[in-house]
Amino acid sequence: MSRAVQFRNGHRQGDISYISLVLPDPARGEAFYGALLGWSFSPGQMGREQGGELTPEVGLWNGARSDGTVVPGVILGYRVNDVATVAVRVRSAGGVAKEPQERPYGIESECVDNQGVSFYLHQLLDTPSDDDGDLANGRQCGDVGYMSLGVPELALAEAFYGEAFYGEVLGWAFTPGSHPQARQIGGVTPMSGLWQTDSPGVVLAYRVDDIEAAVAQVSTLGGTANSVEERPYGFAADNCVDDQGTLFHLLQLR
Repeated sequence: MSRAVQFRNGHRQGDISYISLVLPDPARGEAFYGALLGWSFSPGQMGREQGGELTPEVGLWNGARSDGTVVPGVILGYRVNDVATVAVRVRSAGGVAKEPQERPYGIESECVDNQGVSFYLHQLLDTPSDDDGDLANGRQCGDVGYMSLGVPELALAEAFYGEAFYGEVLGWAFTPGSHPQARQIGGVTPMSGLWQTDSPGVVLAYRVDDIEAAVAQVSTLGGTANSVEERPYGFAADNCVDDQGTLFHLLQLR
């Protein structure tokens, strides 16, 4: 497997290996994100439509999980070296981890944390690299530049991910964020943070080359976008919504 493909699925334990963007109508999602971010699509595995050369890899999905339930929004996969070991730690930390299953790309376990946020563990077939390839904020327009994991109780999330994922398992560490109800997650690609919210789940921030043009296009495509704000790292339009109600942010980095 090439280094580029390897990096798109993370290069060390704890990195985000795959992003499932769960939409009621994936075909509408293809039209929206294809026009906004330049994504291209091809048939993927497990019923997903695979986005093009995105970092990390992204697939559109209608939400039909193995148990028949539907979980709209964003579901993350985390790279691990030994999925069975980490699954045990997830359970001991108060989460749910199903028995690992063989997939064409490796072994995975479907999980839920101690506050109801769904995720996957992925033990992939390729070998992780120590070189991060400078992908903390993606490579290009359309890539995920930042990931926010929203949880009802910040302290519970720190305890869960600390016990289940910290140290020799995933290497996550937490530092203060930009406000008291936020934490930055160290040692993970792409850059990620925890934040406390009444609406738990994952919000992705996508890189764009021209944020003013992207904001205008969101509205043209049937979504909604907020005004652009200058930040130390560039420009951001927070809390945009696509034409199916999925929240996202836009980033233009310096």
